Amino acid sequence: MKKTLIALLLPLLFLSCVKNEPSTEQKLSSENRQAVLSGLTDMWRKNDAVNMASAAVLLDKKDTGEQAAFALSNISAPAVNNIVLSGMNDGKDNDARLLYYCLSFKTHPVDDFIVSRSAAHYGKYKGEALTAINLIAGGQDTALKAAASFEKKKIFLNPALSREFILRIGEQRYPRLYDFLSSVYLTHRELRPFAAWAMHRIKKSGRIKYDFKDRVIVKNGYFSKDSNNPVIPTSAGTYKAWHTANPDILVKDDELYFYYRTGNGTDRISLMTVPLQIFNGTNMLDYPNNPIIGTSQKGFDSRGVLDPSAVVFNGKIFLYYSGLGDGEDSVGLAVSKDGNNFTKYEKNPVLTGRAPDVIIKDGILYMYYVVVNEAEGYSIYLATSSDGYNFIPFGTSPVFAPDDTPGAWDGKSVTTPRITEKDGVYYMLYCGDDKYRDYPPFFGLAFSYDMIHWYRSTQNPVFSRGKKNDFDDGAIWFGDLFPYNNKWYLYYEGWGGGASHGSEYGAGGHSQIGMATGEFDIAQML
Repeated sequence: MKKTLIALLLPLLFLSCVKNEPSTEQKLSSENRQAVLSGLTDMWRKNDAVNMASAAVLLDKKDTGEQAAFALSNISAPAVNNIVLSGMNDGKDNDARLLYYCLSFKTHPVDDFIVSRSAAHYGKYKGEALTAINLIAGGQDTALKAAASFEKKKIFLNPALSREFILRIGEQRYPRLYDFLSSVYLTHRELRPFAAWAMHRIKKSGRIKYDFKDRVIVKNGYFSKDSNNPVIPTSAGTYKAWHTANPDILVKDDELYFYYRTGNGTDRISLMTVPLQIFNGTNMLDYPNNPIIGTSQKGFDSRGVLDPSAVVFNGKIFLYYSGLGDGEDSVGLAVSKDGNNFTKYEKNPVLTGRAPDVIIKDGILYMYYVVVNEAEGYSIYLATSSDGYNFIPFGTSPVFAPDDTPGAWDGKSVTTPRITEKDGVYYMLYCGDDKYRDYPPFFGLAFSYDMIHWYRSTQNPVFSRGKKNDFDDGAIWFGDLFPYNNKWYLYYEGWGGGASHGSEYGAGGHSQIGMATGEFDIAQML
């Protein structure tokens, strides 16, 4: 009887000790700012339209206005526009509400009535109907007046609206605002990447020269390939006899961890390390117990594990990877305390797709991954997670798709994204092609400040495969950018050899890891 009573009481005791997660509604009404921001994040991640009115109230608060505008702009509900407009009043700061319209206009139209009403309120409050008109419906003349006003009064819009104003100028290629953009570039460091991109949209840079017929870059003003490439070659008779590929860099406790795919008939994940203070680009040493993550006996990763992407999360290393085996291509997870010894998640896979790249922003894991598109190429999708195990896809459309401009070099497939953050701006290096699904000759660059809306560099493509007979003369993937000591290190997988230059996965070819370096302001590459 005593054992039975204890058995009945234990689950109740456990449940009483478990702290229930507050609901989104409770978070939004909290006095704690971090809880409020968490609630706003939950809204856009889960497309939660139930709490729109509560979120709209937060537009009027200085410390939550921008985040509330972002969350509401990503909710798929027609009523949001009117809810936001109803709270726009004279005599108060309406900037966050106007920011909402600027952001929402990127994904769904805002009707003329709302534009005119919001502009009118803004005009009564600050004396000029600037923001809504300029960012949503205005032309070059109106934008010129706004820019002149900013320069004359030595003021600027808040940072979020400023970014949108500059992006609007770049999208429309307003040539008479070039000097204004140049001034912003020199005087507002936080806006430099946006100003550089807008300037290059108006006057394109000429630092890269292409031979699109041969599918190579013949002059690159940013990167120089290492003369000793491949810097991580294959090694006959070892676990990396066939391939070295898929580089991924992680820094933890002043140690650089270099995860990569190795193959000798079966693809597995291996590791190189080096103390960060002595890193020189090529002096990483192989872990003696490589490979560190192998295939499973059965299941989604029974034939191969590849494409590693590692992050430090909750004090552990979470390494996501592509699994090849039974069923659809899927993403798996392995977790480690020390970076060397990994345990696969028992509920793998965590997502359907492949080629993951994971980055943390505001405590949320953003996973970018690729799925086959209607053109039989790849498109890049986004899913997010608050615990590292359970991911919620962001909508049903890709966040980055092939360019639909006729003749675009990346018009069929975009794949293997790798993302680097610098000064609050996120830079995505991706592979692209107009011919094959998965044999790309070029890397392109895109940038974002919210990790949802991405803008292509005006100088794309920014990197390419090698000329015939180079080690990478066939295709390139997984361009991982690593900034260190005022230099950019670019590691990448290059396929070459045999007939690789002239045909897809040509006979006699294999993958090896190469490196390129450059010293430049990455904003200038936009």
